[in-house]
Amino acid sequence: MKEVSESKSILSFIEGQPKFVVPDPFYAVQRCLPEDKKLRIYCSDEATFKETLLRHQCGFGHFATLVNVRGDADLLVSISDRGSINSRNCKECGVDINKEIFFDWADDNIITRLSRSRIGNPFSIDNPKKIKQILQAAAKFHHYLYIGESGHENDEIEMAFRRLSTHERVNIGGFPIKSRSPEGKNILEDEPPSIQLEEGKQVGPFGLTIFNYTDKDLFPQVFWFEGSNLSISK
Repeated sequence: MKEVSESKSILSFIEGQPKFVVPDPFYAVQRCLPEDKKLRIYCSDEATFKETLLRHQCGFGHFATLVNVRGDADLLVSISDRGSINSRNCKECGVDINKEIFFDWADDNIITRLSRSRIGNPFSIDNPKKIKQILQAAAKFHHYLYIGESGHENDEIEMAFRRLSTHERVNIGGFPIKSRSPEGKNILEDEPPSIQLEEGKQVGPFGLTIFNYTDKDLFPQVFWFEGSNLSISK
């Protein structure tokens, strides 16, 4: 896998290996991410983290890599004691089953800036299968969140999120109808964007306006990235 973008993936032959004729049609399954696209993980207790996964042969090298500096990471992994008085070890796996594992997005991640950093709830470290599932889901989530290669300059497409005001006008038949139009400040200009909520008061409705300054017809699709459970919905 040489390159991956939001709309295509480029495959290349491995140097030194015999080439083959690619059939038509041809389908490929993405089983790994390029090195520069892999999820970077930092764990302060790296030895315990590695030992837990290696004992159960749960590798993650196809989609994630460990880094030694917290500031270089996309995902932070923490391991701590549950606080139980009766600490005991699992004889089969050799791991302290009273230890819990936590997953958080890095401090400078867009999810952390706009929402909460914690992914799910902590659970026993003696569950390597679940650990690998979370790492795989986080890598996929992070890859699509930051893929962002639209092929257009930043000033060619703009977005505005404004409050909608209601106006009453008369249609061709002479009947009054209500219409809505955006007004006021573009909330997306704030960093991070925020809406003030007041008890007992309605804050909406709001509308999203997309300005297309290119000579091409664009058809937007809106996706919701929920960083707390790693879901992507349309």
